[in-house]
Amino acid sequence: MKTLRGIPAAPGITLGPAFPYLPASLDVPRRRDADPAQELERLDRALSAARQQLAEILQKAREQLTEGDAAIFEAHALFLEDPALIEATRQRIRAENLNAEAALHDTVEDLAGQLEALGDETFQARAADVRDVGQRVLRNLLGVGEADLSTLAAPAIILARDLT
Repeated sequence: MKTLRGIPAAPGITLGPAFPYLPASLDVPRRRDADPAQELERLDRALSAARQQLAEILQKAREQLTEGDAAIFEAHALFLEDPALIEATRQRIRAENLNAEAALHDTVEDLAGQLEALGDETFQARAADVRDVGQRVLRNLLGVGEADLSTLAAPAIILARDLT
């Protein structure tokens, strides 16, 4: 039997089948000849969809999790209003004629890198949150669905590098 160690999402000890959660990596297209007005509109639609998704997740989290666990999704929703993320992405689209996906990806990585460079665990956790929010918006831009773990055929122990 193989023993794995990690950070549990719930207290206690359990046994069961392991389900490795490996979300598909997103291929981010990069174009420098994009129409800024069209790309800003696409970004706005993707942000709106992400806000709606997070509102639904937050409602479910409040029903099923502790208030502290649900607060993660409140923080994610706040990132969707953060000018350091949103306005910087818009500026990249305008200034560089970048497509929305590339502009968002670059902005998310810049912001996450700045947070990680602070060296504090709290800021490193925020960097992971920024990346998670960025992935949600990117999935909307690319028309890629999110993995639905509720469809597992049987109860399982989910193994993931990061599971928000």
